[in-house]
Amino acid sequence: MANIYKIGDLLDILDHIEVCFEKYYKTVSNKSADNNAKLLSYYLGRHHRRFLSELSRQSAAKQQKIRDRKIRRKISIMPGDWLTLLSTPPRLITGKNLLEIAIAYNKTLATVYKDLLSLKLRGDVMVLIRNLDEFEKHEAESFKKMRSMNYFYK
Repeated sequence: MANIYKIGDLLDILDHIEVCFEKYYKTVSNKSADNNAKLLSYYLGRHHRRFLSELSRQSAAKQQKIRDRKIRRKISIMPGDWLTLLSTPPRLITGKNLLEIAIAYNKTLATVYKDLLSLKLRGDVMVLIRNLDEFEKHEAESFKKMRSMNYFYK
């Protein structure tokens, strides 16, 4: 569990997690015996580090101002089922495993963004968090559709 005191701290922790996922997805796409896992890992690998791309739309001065913005209370990123993914041998991962872990991580991010939105942050910080929250909601809908179609469960 990591306690967050500035937006920059949050972004650094999320970036670290996403870099780990990115490396893992690349390994899964090369080594998994399951074609569904390979396909899904390619898709998920392209969606990493979304908060950095969102932040990069701002000028360098605004980026620093956003990163320096202090948070009034602790925001915790609680490890969930998604953490087990990083210790599972890539050759054993199935599309179903990968999708369930992506859903669990998406829920973790949604909780973090919901907590941040409850703080009523202002300006560019609020815009960034709202955009990230909207992205995660869209991702959640995509994952629900994938799950309901049993596309990666074969």
